[in-house]
Amino acid sequence: TLTLRVTGVCDNYLRHFVFVNLSSLPEARINTALLRCAEGTDADALGASLRTCEGVSYVSLTQQERRTMENSMRSMDLLIALIFPASSFFSVFF
Repeated sequence: TLTLRVTGVCDNYLRHFVFVNLSSLPEARINTALLRCAEGTDADALGASLRTCEGVSYVSLTQQERRTMENSMRSMDLLIALIFPASSFFSVFF
């Protein structure tokens, strides 16, 4: 059992994470790192570079996930735009 004190909450609508300060768990093994890039950094190139490092098995870029989510939502919008008129048509004529 592990007991931790929550010191803050952040909104993240794509995934769920728990961020822990290393001083809270000095015996912990780091298996995830959150990196913030400076403005103007080519995040895609940085991600590609990190993927080549030994011990790195996965790199997730927030910008990439945001684009993926936006594309998914556009697809849902199109689907709704097609379903709504079709359902109206069928409810009137059938």
